[in-house]
Amino acid sequence: MKPVPRPCKYCRRPTTNVNGFCDDHQDKYKDPRRLYDDRRGSPSKRGYDAAWTKFRAWYLANNPLCVMCQKEGRLTPANEVHHIKPLIEGGARLDENNCMALCHSCHSKITAEWRGKRN
Repeated sequence: MKPVPRPCKYCRRPTTNVNGFCDDHQDKYKDPRRLYDDRRGSPSKRGYDAAWTKFRAWYLANNPLCVMCQKEGRLTPANEVHHIKPLIEGGARLDENNCMALCHSCHSKITAEWRGKRN
């Protein structure tokens, strides 16, 4: 089955490209996830270096279960370390008192709530 032509998001000429831009305007397309990552900076620029990697491994070894899941009576392995006071707000990066072990799902929920409060 052939893709249905749709108007280019830039010039309105018909295109079947998945991203919605015709061949002449592919340079106008930028994946929204990449735009976010470009603004955010690389992990190393945000402070996640070799010292963080070592600290993270140590912290998860000593705190193997998700704190939030435990509060709800579930035993879920933790695979992410969350900064209670975000680094952008002056939180201590390698301080175990500023960290909590979380599963990916709980970390995503907490981060989304925090982003919602900031906007």
